[in-house]
Amino acid sequence: MIDKTILHYKILEKLGEGGMGVVYLAEDLNLERKVAIKFLPRYVAGNSGERERFKIEAKAAAALNHPNIATIHSIEESGDFTFIVMEFIDGVELKDKIKSGSISINDSINIAIQIAEGLEAAHKKGIVHRDIKSQNIMITNDGKVKIMDFGLAKLNGGTQLTQVGSTIGTAAYMSPEQVLGEEVDSRSDIFSFGVVLYEMLTNKLPFNAEHQAALVYSVINEIPQAVARFNDKVSQDFERIVFKALAKDKEERYQHTDDIIADLRRERKNIEYAKTDVSTHSTVSYVNTQQPKKNFRRFYIPSAILILLAVAAYFIFFAQGSEINSIAVLPFSITSSDSSANILSDGITEGIINSLSSIPSLIVMSRNAVFRYVGENIDVKEVGKKLNVKGVLLGRIAQAGDSYAISVELVDASNEQHLWGAQYNKHASDIYSLQGEVSKDISEQLRVKLSGEEESHLAKNYTENSEAYTLYLKGLYYLNKRTREALRKGIDYFNQSLEKDPNYALAYVGLADGYGLMGGNYYMSPEEAYPKEREAALYALRLDDKLAEAHASLADVLNSYDWNIEGANREYRKAIELNPNYARAHHWYAMALANQGLFDEAIREIKRAQQLDPLSLRISQNVGYIYYQSRQYDKAIDQTQKTIDIDSTFPYGHSNLGDCYFMKKQYDIAYDAYQTEVRVTGDSTNIFLLACVDAVTGRKKEAIALREQLKDISTRTFVPTSYFAFIEIYLGNKDKAFALLQNALEEKDPYMIGLKTEPKFDPIRSDPRFTTLLKEVHLAQ
Repeated sequence: MIDKTILHYKILEKLGEGGMGVVYLAEDLNLERKVAIKFLPRYVAGNSGERERFKIEAKAAAALNHPNIATIHSIEESGDFTFIVMEFIDGVELKDKIKSGSISINDSINIAIQIAEGLEAAHKKGIVHRDIKSQNIMITNDGKVKIMDFGLAKLNGGTQLTQVGSTIGTAAYMSPEQVLGEEVDSRSDIFSFGVVLYEMLTNKLPFNAEHQAALVYSVINEIPQAVARFNDKVSQDFERIVFKALAKDKEERYQHTDDIIADLRRERKNIEYAKTDVSTHSTVSYVNTQQPKKNFRRFYIPSAILILLAVAAYFIFFAQGSEINSIAVLPFSITSSDSSANILSDGITEGIINSLSSIPSLIVMSRNAVFRYVGENIDVKEVGKKLNVKGVLLGRIAQAGDSYAISVELVDASNEQHLWGAQYNKHASDIYSLQGEVSKDISEQLRVKLSGEEESHLAKNYTENSEAYTLYLKGLYYLNKRTREALRKGIDYFNQSLEKDPNYALAYVGLADGYGLMGGNYYMSPEEAYPKEREAALYALRLDDKLAEAHASLADVLNSYDWNIEGANREYRKAIELNPNYARAHHWYAMALANQGLFDEAIREIKRAQQLDPLSLRISQNVGYIYYQSRQYDKAIDQTQKTIDIDSTFPYGHSNLGDCYFMKKQYDIAYDAYQTEVRVTGDSTNIFLLACVDAVTGRKKEAIALREQLKDISTRTFVPTSYFAFIEIYLGNKDKAFALLQNALEEKDPYMIGLKTEPKFDPIRSDPRFTTLLKEVHLAQ
């Protein structure tokens, strides 16, 4: 294309390339000026319908006249080429400016205001950009912002450039509604603007993943890390602007860009005022205990100290006469960009939760419940309402070299009243002693009588080796990510921790849970995963038989792998006795009880788990599954639908819904639900469910084809043998089904623990061979 002349435009050089075309620098020979030309891809240029729809929208964008929008001069056609002629901007992409690290807070605000002003001009004319990203924003040499590519915009109320359900834009910058292929409006641009703003302030994208499906999941479900973790110069108010723009629900987002502009201008004035008034501010090393705490992140901490941890979290507030008997320990914020500080923060938060959970009279929210608030602009009242707690514990970690300063405060969730605050300072080499000091302070703050054994447990340090402790925290960090690769990393860190301290009981618990999750998620065969989980759990119990988590891990092996029902029940009850607030123990025990047909007890346990972890989608989904096991299909549908309404991409939600309709013989609805499960999770092994529907409705050829496809999948990844057995059951091949189920028993297929209550086994339940199977998994009455 270089040096070629098309119409009266001479192509000079290639400027860039993207999904919506290639951009060249050209000379307009008629007007003797440089222009930028974007050639559209062939799927637009070569399709007359798409080309005409594009022209309608591009012409509307060409009517925009604003100093922060690159002008569109014309839309041209020549032969097979369709192209946009645009103003040539002599400057740098915002993406490159961000990478250079040359953007100050002031520059970020000024750039953001100009972007928002350009968007506001377009939105007032009913035009949505749909692809706002740092690559589409140019900064001229004199600091002027120019938004590019409005020629790809969508005119509100006009035709769509793409088919319904498709997307335009770059996934990392898209709004949740956009990645789902839903109709978008100006609020989608506002979300993308929030991504760019986050990127300017942190030099990181708020949503990132190794592949597209994971990235889409992140955009829809995950909360970005706090801006302060990467840039401690960003004020709370500025961060609030970012996270309001990034609200998942578009109704909770900024509704108009002029509202963002007003907030950004106000923040700019605050910064200017702070510069002129900085000499009047002094640094203090205490938390004000007299005034209500409305803005947690604005208390001051000494900049030269740093470390460590802890909190006191439970006490009776005498002045108000109000007992704080339930608490949420929120993730600690960080003023360091060091990734190790993030890991320390997560570990500290989780350690406090675990310590406080052992207090019988205190209700403590689980890790899963509170870690959803990572990076959020915290509204204490809202947290208290959503989690149904009376107290909220907030923390902040500051780092300077090898030292840490950790400030904590307890706030009354009903009125945001500050109840208690403290600060802890330590050197990194003394980090291991943190748990003991924190636990001691907690016990002193409690206004309840603790037994000597309980006080001893609170104050216990599980290692005095700082390296082992740090490696353990890294293991926890990756364990909680739950992906295959993250679990492997977590296991590796726990093993490294144990090399430093072979008697570190908590590291053995982490190792056990890592292998248990590998087996439970089919990332590793049962024969490999569960014996390793057992070995680690037993070693932890030899070191400390009072570890609730170790008893729960052992129970998981006994239940899922050994089918030792009585032993598993005993270990679950022991875990709950040692730590009444351990949501996972209540949850797992509930599922074990349901598999035994003890549905009333199962519902009681899972409701307790739900109280401790009210935001857990897994628990919510399993409430519905227990109703399904007990043949209360309508109740199960109602509960499962609640889970799907919260997150339509959550694994097992749609398959559970399909199971209910399958057993109600509403096969068309079941098939649609199963198809949705395969699509949203990307788990192709679930095609066995589709095969069951095909089989039971007489489409045997289709069912057999899916069975063969599943066999092919099993050569590349683990597929439970029970999946094939279900297909044979509904094809009417009982002998094959029982042969496969016998193989599943020998392979320790985790699905077999549900033999007694899984409704899909009903067609063969009356066969004497089924009773034999039940006896082998110790579930026969």
